[in-house]
Amino acid sequence: MSWKIHDNPLLIAPKILDARYGPWSSVGAALDFIKPHMRVRGLTVGIVITEGENNIIQEYWFRGGVDDPDLVPKTTGE
Repeated sequence: MSWKIHDNPLLIAPKILDARYGPWSSVGAALDFIKPHMRVRGLTVGIVITEGENNIIQEYWFRGGVDDPDLVPKTTGE
């Protein structure tokens, strides 16, 4: 039985396979690339944040919708 590309198969890979994740250099860069028609509620993107001499990836997500202000940092306890 064949699968279709929209079946969302479970792929075990050492990296995130969705190009929308990034990581992006800023929230603005993510929003410029991920146009509204490419967004879904719950979509997670990675934003590179500089902390001292280290770069870390902070995850953001489209929490309540798909408009620009809906892209907010993921936090624990919510």
